[in-house]
Amino acid sequence: MLGLTTERLFAMVSRLWPLQTLDFPSLGGEQIDVALHFNKLSGKEPLLKEIIETVIRSFKA
Repeated sequence: MLGLTTERLFAMVSRLWPLQTLDFPSLGGEQIDVALHFNKLSGKEPLLKEIIETVIRSFKA
C-alpha cells in the first residue's frame, strides 16, 4: 500500500505496523485532494476504527 499522510498520523500508526517512508518532493503550497478508502470490516477493529474516525475528523471540510 502506498499513501500520503501527515507526519503526526504516520508517527502514531508506525508504532503498530512496520511502515516505511519514501523520499517525496515537497508539495509546497500545492493543493491536493484527500480520499480515504477502507473496508467496512475495518470499522469492527477498535484501533482501525479510531484511526479512521481521527482521519475523518482531521480532514473534514
